[in-house]
Amino acid sequence: MTEEEYKALNFFINDLLYEKMTIDDYYYIMEKLGARRRLNRFSAICHEVDSTKYNLSFDEKSRCFYCFSECNCSYSLLSLIKKRRELLNENSKTIPSLKWLCGELNIEFNFKEEAQKSNTDRYNWKVNLNKYLKGNRQEKILPKYDKKVLEYFPKIYHEDWLDYGISEETMDKYNIRYYPYKNQIVIPCYDHNGNMCGIRIRNMNKELLETTDIPKYMPLKMLDGMEYKFPTNLCFYGENFNSQIIKKKKQVFLTEAEKSVMKADTWFPNDNTFLALYGSAIGQEQIKYLLELGVETIIIGLDSDFKEIKYSDNGNERTEYEKFEEKVLKMYKQLKPYFSNIYVFYNNLGFEDCYKFSPTDYTREQFDMLWESKERIDLEYENA
Repeated sequence: MTEEEYKALNFFINDLLYEKMTIDDYYYIMEKLGARRRLNRFSAICHEVDSTKYNLSFDEKSRCFYCFSECNCSYSLLSLIKKRRELLNENSKTIPSLKWLCGELNIEFNFKEEAQKSNTDRYNWKVNLNKYLKGNRQEKILPKYDKKVLEYFPKIYHEDWLDYGISEETMDKYNIRYYPYKNQIVIPCYDHNGNMCGIRIRNMNKELLETTDIPKYMPLKMLDGMEYKFPTNLCFYGENFNSQIIKKKKQVFLTEAEKSVMKADTWFPNDNTFLALYGSAIGQEQIKYLLELGVETIIIGLDSDFKEIKYSDNGNERTEYEKFEEKVLKMYKQLKPYFSNIYVFYNNLGFEDCYKFSPTDYTREQFDMLWESKERIDLEYENA
């Protein structure tokens, strides 16, 4: 498939799913897929041929489906159709699945399967990206851990996170657990397909954090020595649920920690474009994934690790703000070759007592004000 055909196909898919189709069309197609319905919940046709559980929810505003059981991920209608056809041992590639959808809706479909099978002039975005990304390393693979290990940890909503503003519904959605013996919040981490690629914990023992160098976040380590670690630069926290919204809006908000993604889910339950970097740096595989989603606008929302916006008088010693600025600019330079709109979100309004605040540490009112005052990074920043 040529680049022009690839772009035309993507435009057709987005126009069909988010413009042409009505909500009634969505419910009709779900019925044709064999899904039973209770209000905005459907039987879990994504992982069971004839499911009796209503674990697949549908949000009419975003037009995304969310499986909260086996899959642990979100779907567009097309990706759900592909998943269903795969489960039924039918051709689950994009063109046949899209052709079936259009046939059910009596919509003209002019894309040919032969174009995908052609060995000449084929467009492959992954190969195309390798021309631009440094290193062109072999594809790395995330581990896949058995989700059953989570059954050892109770579903307890930690008071600190409730006070912070993360709802019980959000913690249920992200399958947050608690490790009473070690006083740790257990955070399962998933890839965009819903595979559990690792487990991280948030240490809640304040005395231990203050008197030792133990980090706040780290991989879960069991008493038998089993450690659920993974290369965090290969994926984002939240991509399993938020990728479809990001793909639709072509926008992503990059933050540091898992906690921010979850609070954003509580604030924007049907419109969350937050992804966490598991830190303050971005890797090449993460950039590749954003390109796969068709992202055009990126908001860099690193922690505001400064007390005031201040530059050094003598230039010999950098201020906290200068260090923060350098960190943002480093990420910007990595992203600039591939994305047209890059913004930075930080405490540029001078809110007091907000030292080291993440974007979701502010009140909702403060967040909205900072969102309106976010700054586009351009040549002025490049030359700073």
